[in-house]
Amino acid sequence: MNKKLFKIFLLLLFTFATPAVAESPDDILKKYPAEFRGDKSLLHSAAYQAWQFTPDLPMPFLESADTYVIQEVFCEMFETTNNTWNNETLTQHSYTSAGKIDTIYTQNWWNGNWNDYERSSYFYDPQNGRLIERIFESTVITGSWQNISRSTREYDSQGRDSIITNESWGNLGWELSNRQVYTYDNLSRFTIIQFESWDDFSNTWAVMSRNEYFYDGNTNVITEFVNAGWSGTQWENISRTVNTYNGDGNFEEILIQIWFSNDWFNNTRFGYSYDSSGYLIQVDYQQWDNVSTWNDFIRTLYTNDTNGLEIMSLEEFWVSNTWIGNERCTNTWQMLVTGIEDPSATIIDNYDLHNYPNPFNPETTISFTLPATEQVTLKVYNLLGQEVATLLEGVKESGNHKIKFQANNLPSGIYFYQLQTKTASLTRKMFLTR
Repeated sequence: MNKKLFKIFLLLLFTFATPAVAESPDDILKKYPAEFRGDKSLLHSAAYQAWQFTPDLPMPFLESADTYVIQEVFCEMFETTNNTWNNETLTQHSYTSAGKIDTIYTQNWWNGNWNDYERSSYFYDPQNGRLIERIFESTVITGSWQNISRSTREYDSQGRDSIITNESWGNLGWELSNRQVYTYDNLSRFTIIQFESWDDFSNTWAVMSRNEYFYDGNTNVITEFVNAGWSGTQWENISRTVNTYNGDGNFEEILIQIWFSNDWFNNTRFGYSYDSSGYLIQVDYQQWDNVSTWNDFIRTLYTNDTNGLEIMSLEEFWVSNTWIGNERCTNTWQMLVTGIEDPSATIIDNYDLHNYPNPFNPETTISFTLPATEQVTLKVYNLLGQEVATLLEGVKESGNHKIKFQANNLPSGIYFYQLQTKTASLTRKMFLTR
């Protein structure tokens, strides 16, 4: 499966753990910790990164270090009154020396400044490298960093997720909230994830709902999962999600239906479109009119670089028979060291790429560092992924290098500059202001 789709699929797996209603993607994402909302447009290229959007699922093992990781996400909201894009959030990702996510730190734009907003920290078992805890903090309530929630993970004898326990921060410290309990089949595929809530009065876990998963016998992809609630005596259907794949094993459609009067009824669906290289370029979110028609509601357009990494997403709403911009996010990536198969591989720290000044008008200096003599390409792209300048193509010796970029003939906006060698690809963002 295209790993860019993995995040979307993971997000939908737990959308209907509570009774289903017609919800927008924004409503759905509000159920998740803040780092997922801040990164809701991201489609990571590594499976373990996709996990962070749905931490209730088992964390995929990082099998190879030959991959890219997200470094920064800059999101803007569209203001319809004056037709301008305004700053919204800026999210930074940092990684451990083993290349695993360490901290996700989000700032929001308020009163003309970037302000601390939300932060998630990840902790790993030093013996086996497995994730054991995640702590989420926010400044929303008090204006300073305050604990909000904590998730701890337990594993079975085969190293699979067994129980994930979620706690909230209260007057007495960490207080139990809910947990997910996993059941697997003989192929180590999770078949049931049961959701339980902590009962303070009886000091016991109370069963609330569960997801039951069904797989294709040949490809082992999830074809359907059914969410059911526990009535106290029996399981009662709430919703189901049916997945359809194309010939490349990528999502073609995700259909969500609601259980009503002993039958399944359409609710929402997601349709997926790809370019000739198989990269995701569009997701259409539609709602059922309860009669016979799917109505457009939201669509997201994706722009990818030459490596297939998403560098921009544009979310639009269907209003009065036209698409209106809502949010756009631009992504900056960094690369893990290539050629190392051990999951403890370190992130490249002997390459460097930056520019100054930034923002700039109309000239900026791009500086880069090489650890060895290499064939180098340095190019500039606009938000649509179109190349606007080739600054360098040739062999450069190890050490520090500088090159000036003149943008006299370019409009104001966000641009990306990308340094490529045989062993690394680094992309950075710069702002041209007039």
